[in-house]
Order: sequence, then structure tokens, then C-alpha cells
Amino acid sequence: GEMLKEHWRILYNGNCYDPAWPVEAKKRGLWNLPTTPEALHELESAKNQELFEKHGVLKPHELKARVNTLLERYQTEVVIEGQTMSSLVRRNFIHTLGIEANEENDASGLRETKQKNLAKLAEETDKLDAAIESVPEDLYKAAVHCHKKIRGSLAAAREVLDENEKNMEDGADGMPNLYDILMSHRK
Repeated sequence: GEMLKEHWRILYNGNCYDPAWPVEAKKRGLWNLPTTPEALHELESAKNQELFEKHGVLKPHELKARVNTLLERYQTEVVIEGQTMSSLVRRNFIHTLGIEANEENDASGLRETKQKNLAKLAEETDKLDAAIESVPEDLYKAAVHCHKKIRGSLAAAREVLDENEKNMEDGADGMPNLYDILMSHRK
């Protein structure tokens, strides 16, 4: 009972994705580290180094090595995700949207919208490529860059893709739609 009273502030049975949670966490004096770079930076703090060493879990140099490995892995995964998105967009969507946006007989009446979306998608993909090419050498700075720049560019490109998808004919981009993926076993 005493232990529960002492630690009650850290127990939470609600929705941690709810925007109200960070406010509640702050009221309770709890951290909110929503990104991998922030969490890894805090993991390496002097307080945590002392804690791990005191209990024989990790020596400071071992913790540093582990954090560096996690930072490098995060960077690698985000860069691969960015490269994959860029490749898919350039090979499938920009090509197809370019064809559709320049069709003489556009029965949909969306030719101008498609041309604007094509320009926006190319711009966002160029930003993504630039972000991938400009990853800093320092592991922590690279992780922050990957989160802010590459993930930001991925989200922006995805937003344009989602808008474009509404105006594209099914299968025109060479990609299956969600229905086709989910129902492929019934064919």
C-alpha cells in the first residue's frame, strides 16, 4: 500500500496518445520524450550513467557505446525510409501523375489540380533528397536532423501523395490500393 501511494503519480491507465497526456505528465512531474533523439539524449545523462554504474548494469563507456549504436541505427533506418520513399515517388507517382497531368483529353476536369500536385510532389521529393544528402556526421545531430528534416519531408510528401491518390485512376501508378491488398486472397 505504501509503495503504491509513493509511486501513484507515475501510474496512468489512459490513452498515452491523447494530446492531454503530455500536459498531465508534466503536472505529475514526469518526462515526455516523444522522439528517439530526445530519449537517447536523456538516456545518456549523468544521472542515468550513475544509476547504471551504481547497480552494475553498464559502465559509462558501455552506455555511451550503446547510445551511439542506437543513434546510428535510428539514422540508418530513417535514411533508408527516406530513400525508399523518394525512389517510389520518382519511379511511380511522379511519372504517372506527369502523364495524367498532361493528357489532352482529361475527362476528370482535374488537369490543373494534377499539374499543381505534380509540382508540389516533385518539390517535396527534392526536399527529401536534400535532407538525406545533408545528414551531419555527429550521431546526435544526425538523429535530430533525421527526425526533423527527413521525417518532416516524408510527412509532407505523404500528404501530397494522399491528395493525389484521390485524383488518380486505380492502378495507374502501378501500386495496389488498400482494398486490393486486403482482398487479394479472395481472387
